[in-house]
Amino acid sequence: MEIKSCHCDDPQLDRLNYEDIVILHLSLENKCNASKLSSLNQRCKVLLILSSSQHALICDADTVINAKAPPEVIMKALRCLIRRVKCKPTKNQRLSKIEKIILNKSLEGKDTHVIAESLSLTSKIVSNYRYVACRKIGAGKLTDLLIIKDHLKDDYAR
Repeated sequence: MEIKSCHCDDPQLDRLNYEDIVILHLSLENKCNASKLSSLNQRCKVLLILSSSQHALICDADTVINAKAPPEVIMKALRCLIRRVKCKPTKNQRLSKIEKIILNKSLEGKDTHVIAESLSLTSKIVSNYRYVACRKIGAGKLTDLLIIKDHLKDDYAR
């Protein structure tokens, strides 16, 4: 087992494989690293350590623990990750055009009723599209995406 320390823009991260584990510590000071989380988790196992008690970014990590967790909790999480088998995703789940529109409008702060009215849909259908889109991205709910809103628009606007 080899342990290396690096920054999120380090070129050695491009050489990771499914057996490797990345421990990423996210805080308000380095929240720009959140944009790397999704691409890292597609290539290796990710242990996410959050500084705040508010778990704002649980999406796209194999394991999430609090930064104030005792060392034995961190070691237990690492042992679980070592045992886990990670496989290449079978397919890239792209967002549909309507899912992109609804997510972007939601991230702009628009209510489901406002979005529904502008798209001539019911608010229930808008909620369902938003729910499915969040699941495709790996978010538990829309608030999980707010911290990486700018990066999300870049990645999924294609």
